Amino acid sequence: ARATSYEALLLISLASLARNSGREKGKFDIKELMTKMEGIASASGDMQYMPNLAFGDLLGLLNQFAEAQIVSLHTPTSSGYQYRAGLGGGGSTWPLISLPLEDFQIERALRNTPHQKLAEKHLGSVF
Repeated sequence: ARATSYEALLLISLASLARNSGREKGKFDIKELMTKMEGIASASGDMQYMPNLAFGDLLGLLNQFAEAQIVSLHTPTSSGYQYRAGLGGGGSTWPLISLPLEDFQIERALRNTPHQKLAEKHLGSVF
């Protein structure tokens, strides 16, 4: 099975965040992830990654990935890490997202797919 454009964009964005933030495995909030996904999609100029994924759709995709154990969702217990969403939040805490996969695993999974070029650009190349 091949990854959809948004699935590939999500994985590449999480791996890129981890690589560039120094937070190896993540614990990124949804706003960070959305911003990264929008930036990568926009910079690519590739219409398969447009329009930007809606907030609710991203939550749905994250839940699917969590069920498949592709990502981990963590509910923070410290108020210092809480992301109280103005995006429909009502003061609730959004989960933090971690990617338990290594860059090379994502790159290998996207090899010989329409997403290989995007993965190479943002994760380096082991192809």
